Amino acid sequence: PPPAPLPPKAPHLKPHSVPSNPFANFVLKKTNYEEENQREKCEAKQAEIRDREGEEGRKLYGEVREAMMAKWEPVLKQGKCPTGVEMEFVKSDSLKGSLAQLSDTNGVLMAFDLDGTLNDMKRSDSANTLEMLTGKASEAEKVVVTAAPLTQCSSTVLPDLRDDPATDDPQNKFSASFGFQRNALCEKHQYKDGSEIQVSHGISMFTYRKAEAIEFYLGLSSEIRGNFPPPRHIIFYDDFLSNTEQVANYFCFKE
Repeated sequence: PPPAPLPPKAPHLKPHSVPSNPFANFVLKKTNYEEENQREKCEAKQAEIRDREGEEGRKLYGEVREAMMAKWEPVLKQGKCPTGVEMEFVKSDSLKGSLAQLSDTNGVLMAFDLDGTLNDMKRSDSANTLEMLTGKASEAEKVVVTAAPLTQCSSTVLPDLRDDPATDDPQNKFSASFGFQRNALCEKHQYKDGSEIQVSHGISMFTYRKAEAIEFYLGLSSEIRGNFPPPRHIIFYDDFLSNTEQVANYFCFKE
């Protein structure tokens, strides 16, 4: 009789290998698909919300701008605010350009934002800034109004302005042009609403209430301000447009 057939060979398995499970692969693929589908739905919903918010934002911006222009149009035509202050907006890419209309700076207060404004003038445009501060603007009163935390007035803001010269200004003529006083510290004062405000010669810090910071500084004694007369002109410098609007609104409409 023919020999009996040999039994089939057992599959050769590598140590610790696991046979493939088609059902497990199916469940895994299905789960991945559901997660991907859910993520796409979520992203689509987020895009829809962004579009709606963008539309609402543009509409609100248009309404605010329309109301602002209606309020400012008569002022710009007449050149005078309800408070009696004359107001003008000047866009300039240099300190020199901003003073072009003035024959001199006697009776002028120059109020500067710090980050993005005066710091950039000091560090990145030292020569031109010093030329104006020690030349045409030498007679102007100068004050820094920054939104930095009040606790940094004596510890950071004043020392940096006074004692840290720019690379192109080794003699620190910048500090001399502001008249920062050696070893001076900021003083804590109370605003009329009870809020804290920090001041020193050449500095008035009241967070983002920059118009009030300027007004409060002008009311300080000559011991802090120096022997400057009440200014005929106030020039406010800021790289952030809404800050200039806030200062203009305050002095023009007392808002």
